[in-house]
Amino acid sequence: MIAQEVEAAAQSVGTTFHALHAPTTPEGFYSLSYTNLVMPLINATKELKAENDQLRTELDTLKAEMAEIKALLKK
Repeated sequence: MIAQEVEAAAQSVGTTFHALHAPTTPEGFYSLSYTNLVMPLINATKELKAENDQLRTELDTLKAEMAEIKALLKK
C-alpha cells in the first residue's frame, strides 16, 4: 500500500486519515504510520462483515421466495 493511494481513498470518502503524512514541500515525501492503520482497518472489516451478513440474509430470503414462486408455477 502506498501513501498516495491512502490519500486518494481518504479524499474520495471525505475524511482525514491521521496515519497519512503528506509532504509539506514539493520535495517532501509521503509516509504512513502503519500502527495507526490497524484500528481503521479492523473497523472497516467489521462494517463490511455486517453489510455482507445483511446481504446474505436478504439473498437467502429472496431464494426462498423464488423457490415458492417456482413451486406455485409448477402446479
